Amino acid sequence: MDIHNYLNYKIRNCKNHIIDRFGNKNYYSLEDVIDLLKEFGHPFETNLENLFNYVPSKGNDFTSIASFTKGFIKGDNYKIYVLLLEKHFEVFVLELNKNFLTNYFSLNINNEVLEICYYLEAMKFVDKK
Repeated sequence: MDIHNYLNYKIRNCKNHIIDRFGNKNYYSLEDVIDLLKEFGHPFETNLENLFNYVPSKGNDFTSIASFTKGFIKGDNYKIYVLLLEKHFEVFVLELNKNFLTNYFSLNINNEVLEICYYLEAMKFVDKK
């Protein structure tokens, strides 16, 4: 299976799970995303000023959300969630439009986070014309 087929397979499986759990929607709300994150661990909200408590300060720029996310999140309508997993924290920045997920950023990429990102990718707002 080539990488393109594998990615489509993963997204399709995640999308099917999301449809089973939340229904088939064009828009998934922040509450839907938080409920999804609860399947993996304990999510809680923080802000940019307190983020240094959960991620190393070395190599991270906390001066703005755009600098912290390396340009992935640029707007002011975002929420930062720390996901407490079994033995560590993961940070997700969720960009919203009218409380609906439009983009996301994760500081780390490992197998666990990558799996969550597949779900978030399936939940992102897509204009389904």
